[in-house]
Amino acid sequence: MIILYLDIMKNPAAVFFPGAFLLFVSLLPAQEPGIPKGADPERLLNKPQPVSSSIVLINDPPYAVWIGMKADVHTVIPEKLETVRSLLFAWEDYPKHFKRLKENWIERRPDGTVFKMHLSVGLVGIYYDSVYTLFAQTPIDTPKKLLIEFAPLNRAETYISEDGTVRRPLGLWYLEELEVRGQTCTYVRYIADGEVLKKYPLQDTVMALFVDMEHQELLKQLTRAVERSKLGLK
Repeated sequence: MIILYLDIMKNPAAVFFPGAFLLFVSLLPAQEPGIPKGADPERLLNKPQPVSSSIVLINDPPYAVWIGMKADVHTVIPEKLETVRSLLFAWEDYPKHFKRLKENWIERRPDGTVFKMHLSVGLVGIYYDSVYTLFAQTPIDTPKKLLIEFAPLNRAETYISEDGTVRRPLGLWYLEELEVRGQTCTYVRYIADGEVLKKYPLQDTVMALFVDMEHQELLKQLTRAVERSKLGLK
């Protein structure tokens, strides 16, 4: 949930929330991911669902074990694409919309946006803080479709975060405007994929239990942000 690049991650368990801007993907598709074959937009209306997910252990010396995480979730929001687009590009407002995000720092560039985020994730009564440095680009941005990608600044496939806990992090948002029950709506897909260093007992088991739920919750928070914007609420 993403093409995101983590500069510093204090605890790999924080990978649960990749967020609208927090995604990992080892090798994301070079073209738009589109709407999965067989998906029913009407059934996805205000109901985030997983497309797929996986948690695997990867043995790779000199590190003992990496945990590979892949998550792919989608939903349909009953609002035109431009409204959702404006929220996703309002980087400074992310802490208002996404509960795990405590603060962020933005640097806008001609070729994209660099920003750091302070993320706090709570699981089974334990909280993990992390700081992400992201680089976002927009290869597709039309009135009917939007693709936002996040990746390491140097685009290296072998990238490992500064503290050695995360490697090959990437992610994306994909939006497509469509009609559902005669109403203009926006299909939203969030993909996250990457690897974190296993440092704790049962870490992979806990991640497997929560990976879908955490990413679906991210889409619910985006939906609520859209609803507040329609009411003129911040």
